Amino acid sequence: MPLVLDLTGENVTCVEHPIVKVVKTLNEIQESEVVVIVSKDDIPSVKILEMIAEKMKFRITEVSEDNNVIKAKLVRETSK
Repeated sequence: MPLVLDLTGENVTCVEHPIVKVVKTLNEIQESEVVVIVSKDDIPSVKILEMIAEKMKFRITEVSEDNNVIKAKLVRETSK
């Protein structure tokens, strides 16, 4: 079962903005899969989440969106 990182109920500050939390979490976790749930107010586009995932050596394998929330499953890239 993947780790779930739900940032929809977080208070937004500069130091702990959801983008910062996603990057920090992806950098620190050992799990190979994580589900990231974010408000579109904080991360308005799946493309932004894809760019973060790529930078942190993850890829998005599933994504769903509604008017206010993006939910994406990220899987760690394996070395070839």
